[in-house]
Amino acid sequence: MCPPAIRLFRFMSLLTIENIVGSGAYGAVYRARWGGQPVAAKTFFRSQSDLYKKAIQKETSILQRLRHRHIIQFYRAHQQDGRMYLIMDLAEKGSLASVINTKSSGGQDLLLDWPTKMRLAYEIALGLEYIHGEGVLHRDLKSANVLLTRHMEVKLADFGLAEVRQSMSTGASISNSSTGVVGTLRWMAPELFSDKPKYSPKSDMYALGMVMWEMAANCTRPFQDQTNDYVVPTFVKDGRREVLPYDTPAQYRELVEQCWHQDPAYRPDASKAALMVHDEPTEEGGVANKHCSATSFGLSTNGSILGQRRGCDEVESALYNLKIAENQQSGHVGRLPQTDDPVVSFFCMQARQGDQDAQLFLGWMYSHGWGGVEKSVEDSLCWYREAAERGNDTAQLTLARIYEQGQGVEPSDVEAVTWYRKAADRGNAEAQFSLGQLYDYGRGVKESLVDAAQWYGRAADQGHVDAQVKMGSWCSLGLGVEKSDIKAVNWYRKAALQGSATGQLNFGYMYHSGQGLERDDIKAVEWYRKAADQGEAGALVNLGVMYYHGYGVGQSYIQAVALYRRAAEQGHLKAQCCLSSMYQDGLGVEQDYVEAASWLRKAAEQGYHQAQHELALMYLDAESSPLCSKGVGFKQNHVEAVSWLLKAALQENADAQSLLGSLYANGTGVKQNDIVAARWYKKAAAQGDAMAMFNLGCFYYHGRGVEQSYVAALAWHQEATNHGNEMSPRNIGYMYEVGQAVEQSIVEAARWYLIAAERGDVRAQLLVSKSFFQGRGVKKNKDEAFKWCRKAAEQSNVDAQLQLGGMYLVEQNDAEAAIWYRKAAEQGNARAQMVLESVFGQGREAE
Repeated sequence: MCPPAIRLFRFMSLLTIENIVGSGAYGAVYRARWGGQPVAAKTFFRSQSDLYKKAIQKETSILQRLRHRHIIQFYRAHQQDGRMYLIMDLAEKGSLASVINTKSSGGQDLLLDWPTKMRLAYEIALGLEYIHGEGVLHRDLKSANVLLTRHMEVKLADFGLAEVRQSMSTGASISNSSTGVVGTLRWMAPELFSDKPKYSPKSDMYALGMVMWEMAANCTRPFQDQTNDYVVPTFVKDGRREVLPYDTPAQYRELVEQCWHQDPAYRPDASKAALMVHDEPTEEGGVANKHCSATSFGLSTNGSILGQRRGCDEVESALYNLKIAENQQSGHVGRLPQTDDPVVSFFCMQARQGDQDAQLFLGWMYSHGWGGVEKSVEDSLCWYREAAERGNDTAQLTLARIYEQGQGVEPSDVEAVTWYRKAADRGNAEAQFSLGQLYDYGRGVKESLVDAAQWYGRAADQGHVDAQVKMGSWCSLGLGVEKSDIKAVNWYRKAALQGSATGQLNFGYMYHSGQGLERDDIKAVEWYRKAADQGEAGALVNLGVMYYHGYGVGQSYIQAVALYRRAAEQGHLKAQCCLSSMYQDGLGVEQDYVEAASWLRKAAEQGYHQAQHELALMYLDAESSPLCSKGVGFKQNHVEAVSWLLKAALQENADAQSLLGSLYANGTGVKQNDIVAARWYKKAAAQGDAMAMFNLGCFYYHGRGVEQSYVAALAWHQEATNHGNEMSPRNIGYMYEVGQAVEQSIVEAARWYLIAAERGDVRAQLLVSKSFFQGRGVKKNKDEAFKWCRKAAEQSNVDAQLQLGGMYLVEQNDAEAAIWYRKAAEQGNARAQMVLESVFGQGREAE
């Protein structure tokens, strides 16, 4: 089982994985922290395959060029622990599919009313309109790939199957075709099932209709009566569609039916679709907008119109018919509101006279519609800019965020950098931290960890807590700055004293590990507890480990279980695995194999590779595993074991990769295949797995799955020896003994045999015994010969027992000889049985 003391978890790297959000056949998405900031981290399982590399390159290249309110914000690709992650915004509500499933589980429509469904459909259409305008086809639109923020705002995601049809700048083709059929069958348009399938924006529009049906029907599986996915294409090609609920609004139904049209030419484009669910009749019979005009505008640095862009909410509504109301000194001062409010009037007077704080306040009023002022992004931006250009750092920071997030303007990281820098130069700590992030991610500026560290440091010096945590991490890792545990401790201490849970966790870890300061487990417990009291899952686990071992606190399995449970219920995968172990061993809780199995399987099903590896071991060795013998659903099943090992191995679990190689080599649970076995051994060996290195040495020696090479065999056995393997030195010794890939040397052979014997290799102990008994390669020494032979014999090695019996016979010690011959005979050794009968049965006393 996964031991509760698996290790203390150090949350100090740039990317800290917290828990899994979702997973599929090719990858998983995790909730994570990037330098203390909550983000989503997407990774792919097949990390060594060309498919994996192409998937990352493709999704990264597409996401980097997309910047829109309703497209998930991508930051960068990041490699850590041998895996590549795509770092992007965290959509707190998860996917639309999860919201639909949660809402409909009670059988009532408690969350998504029709206005909400209409708005979500509108926002999805806006996202599609944008990507289609950029020459991108999504090709896998479904509710699972529509993410929702905490405010239920749509963010289209998962562009791994997307296709770029033309360059944004020149329109030149950069893709040979769009005819390779990809996507999810139940959401795919009928033309994609033809003999010559061809994707187009209208294929995405069909999928939009399917997503709208999911919302309308409260169901995330179209054609759910059909259990076989491959029957669905026949239905769709024949013109059959799902049925919308009877209460579906007319304009919603009309759009769905148009999206479902058999002929792509008759489906609406995304712009029309947005209008169909966005506009509604007014009392005068005209058309009014629910949120804003379908056309909005972005502003350049001088206030000119950059071009039409669809998609806005109530904050953007005033951009309709953009007109600069006044043109004073800077040329872009916003309108002064008409109001009788004396407070607002006072600020208007001050703003007109050039008071930057008053101008900032007017910008805020127009942005939020405060004081009876009608919301106006146009005027808000103008007043923010006026204050910013007069040197107001808060206005400069606000403008930078507006450009970074695309709030009413075309998103521009370059503009964001400009304004962040102005505010940062005036000492604004938040701007300094944000500027550091842009250098860190390479957004709007050339990526530079040194520049990022400088800005993080300036913000940290002013007490910015996230910057202090970041600097602690970077000093510990030597990123952008010289590696220094002492400086890391100082930064973590500052963040911890300000109440940062991450700072407290890391400060506690430094005390426990003794890095940068004297080890003090009592202090470590104190800081872990502070972070745990704030609900920090990593601190809960670490504190549980401290209670488990009694580090800095009285040992208490009960307390350890309580802490593991709190973290496990937050979705912390390692905590779930540890809790399973406690239930299995009955430590701190009544022994309960059902609970143990439940927590272990929960962690495994959520993608935790260590739990997956543990499950595989249970399925392989059902008879010895208590979880398998207690009637909790585990039975020996080699095929199931292989399935779980594959999941873990694809997540770079070296133990799983090595074991998977052995199963392929032996044909256990899978068809025997030495070539595949060798591949898995190489993957595990690349991560430092000594057993995989040993097996590769054997494969190269015998030419199994690879071309035979004694030189390669020797190299792998030497590498395995360097990593602590006890058997490889014996094989190296044999190669010296017979002169394979090395010059023959009995002395060297004896030396390598001794190394293996000292590491506990039984066969090597027997060989060393013979060497000392015969004086072969070493000076003859009977005492050493008996010592090594006894070591092997006491481990039930029949050959060693037989040899030890013979050695005692030579020494005329019949009693000892008989003991060891009998032990060998009891294991069924025919020669030992014969010696017992022939030698001790002819007058020599066997007792």
